[in-house]
Amino acid sequence: MSGGAGRAARALAGLLLALTSVIAGHPAVPHPPRDAAAAPPPSLIPDQYIVRLQPAANPDKVAAGLGVKPIYTYSKIMKGFTALMTAGQLGGLRRHPDVAEIEQDGRIRHLDLHPVIPLPPPLVPALSWANDRINQRSLPLDGSFHTHHDGAGVTAYIVDSGIDTAQPAFTGRLDPGYSSIRDGRGTGDCAGQGTLVAGIVAGTSWGVAPKARLAPVRVLDCAGNGTFGGMIAGFDWIAGHLRRPAVVNVSVSGLRSAVANDAAKTLSDLGAFVVASGGDQSGDACTASPGSASGVVTVAASSIEDAPAPGGNAGPCVDLYAPGVGIVSAAAGGGEARGSGSGYAAPYVTATAALLKQAYGDSSTVTVRNWLVGHATSALRDVPAGTPDRLLYIDDL
Repeated sequence: MSGGAGRAARALAGLLLALTSVIAGHPAVPHPPRDAAAAPPPSLIPDQYIVRLQPAANPDKVAAGLGVKPIYTYSKIMKGFTALMTAGQLGGLRRHPDVAEIEQDGRIRHLDLHPVIPLPPPLVPALSWANDRINQRSLPLDGSFHTHHDGAGVTAYIVDSGIDTAQPAFTGRLDPGYSSIRDGRGTGDCAGQGTLVAGIVAGTSWGVAPKARLAPVRVLDCAGNGTFGGMIAGFDWIAGHLRRPAVVNVSVSGLRSAVANDAAKTLSDLGAFVVASGGDQSGDACTASPGSASGVVTVAASSIEDAPAPGGNAGPCVDLYAPGVGIVSAAAGGGEARGSGSGYAAPYVTATAALLKQAYGDSSTVTVRNWLVGHATSALRDVPAGTPDRLLYIDDL
């Protein structure tokens, strides 16, 4: 089925002025493997801790026994909770036989290089350069995008800042979701990033999988901030409401968290195909979570000139590159917006995974990842040392 065949090519002249073609050279330094220890400390939240319990433990009972009032309680992705604690409560938990691990909670953000920029309404829907690029092996762009599948029957869980439920690009395909942000806004998007991501995955005008269903999992507030504890709560909700075949897009990240990585891997083990953005701190993607987790496919951003995006993270934890500079998609509040960063590259891989699951059935994470890696194009310029040269290609999907 066509994913946009016959639509006019986007006028790229203005966009080209905003794009930078080549990432600064990275020194050839060794990178830690996925799930290796010794990452820089995360941006920690004072006195707030994530507690992972033994599988048979009762989170409410353990917390109540020490007078702890959980902010989030987990029962599906793991047994545990996140809570503010006194030093005495923390000490009691460290000695508790039902406690498997305690980690100080850290902050997370959406991964983008620049704020989302609203755009004036287009005269006619136009083809995204990114859709055009993943549909062909080499440059120049040919102004077309066509797929045989459209994502129908697949649910895409968008772990981000929510989704604008009034955006017409998603009409009839939004499922009830979950919010770990308790500001009374539910799963609505007041930051803008989640709606743009959802549009890339399954928007009618921009989406690679425009018939997939969308489930918003809001873990970021209106300023684009959240916590690992809240993100794990989102994963826990997905685990309890998983409708397969399913893909999960996580365009949010913080510095490395072992508990968050374990939660992401568990979600993958449950049958969801989990995609994470690689980060945009000009560093090593292996120091970010959940992109450094085993079982997660991690994506870095590329430009219209087939170069890694300036500021993008690199290293062996990057599985694929996908377009992520000057990406136009659905805007919160209606219309279009533009964003740049690995947070907007990841959803192209998420959507392609949805096409794969529609085409070949509910395949395992390993099978889908192997297809994506095996069909990728080696076309990037100036790829940092130790980083795979793999650009997303949808082939005949």
